[in-house]
Amino acid sequence: MDNSIIYEKHYSKVGCSDAADDTVESTKDATRLNFEQIMEKIHRDVVYVPLPEKQTASKEFLKTAIAISTTYEIDVKILQHLERIEVKYYFDYAVSVGFLKDVIMFADDISFFEDVEGFNLVLSLDFYTHAVYRKERCIIP
Repeated sequence: MDNSIIYEKHYSKVGCSDAADDTVESTKDATRLNFEQIMEKIHRDVVYVPLPEKQTASKEFLKTAIAISTTYEIDVKILQHLERIEVKYYFDYAVSVGFLKDVIMFADDISFFEDVEGFNLVLSLDFYTHAVYRKERCIIP
């Protein structure tokens, strides 16, 4: 599983106290082999085909995502996956997201997550850079 961070920026939270980290006992060693077996099975017979028409748009997607984070001081993490670029915006409160329309228009998929990584809401925008074929059948996009 190849995930690399392209860009990450966190802003200080004015008037907010940092939540205490919960101590969680790691079970990574006990489940690692099972996880690797599952991931190997998922990636078996998978082919990633670049989508050349998305290359220019991917640069605009990244530029827009970073500009919005900077302008509105929104915590962001941008990851490069095998088949997509993922932008994660982190929020600590209810928010109207109309100002995100310029970056959302690029997204091929949009997901919302609650209570993740110490934030109330995470908005994940996926931009596919590769088509994914499994056993010769296109599964993404």
